[in-house]
Amino acid sequence: MLGALLLRALDKVEFKEPVYLGDWVKCKSQIVEAGNTSVKVQVQAFAESKDHGKRLACTADITFVAVIKDKNGELISFEHNLSL
Repeated sequence: MLGALLLRALDKVEFKEPVYLGDWVKCKSQIVEAGNTSVKVQVQAFAESKDHGKRLACTADITFVAVIKDKNGELISFEHNLSL
């Protein structure tokens, strides 16, 4: 059965440094928790420029849930039975 991941929660967003027009932004993510129906990902966004160097600009924890459509077309959570 093929399903999808949907954004469930965006937690602990912390803006640490400004990002200026023209800066490069690189996002780094890591799975920190995986359950039967959800996955929690920690994201770090780094900004970089000649004038301001490389710096951690923002962090966030994002939770996704596994979903499929039932016979009525409604999205429902399901156990993906996958592990890391």
